[in-house]
Amino acid sequence: MPENETLDLESAAKIIARQGERIIELENKLKDYDKNKKIVDSLREIIKELTPTDQSNS
Repeated sequence: MPENETLDLESAAKIIARQGERIIELENKLKDYDKNKKIVDSLREIIKELTPTDQSNS
């Protein structure tokens, strides 16, 4: 492998640390998405319950 393609240990550690931080960010976004999806699903159920099924009364 040519010398310019090798990484020193410090650079490799920094890259790994950044990737770890990115994974944590993505996991947190996924948790937020899941929480928001549950809220949206609950609101949809409430709307269904509140929406009259017989529209001819309006």
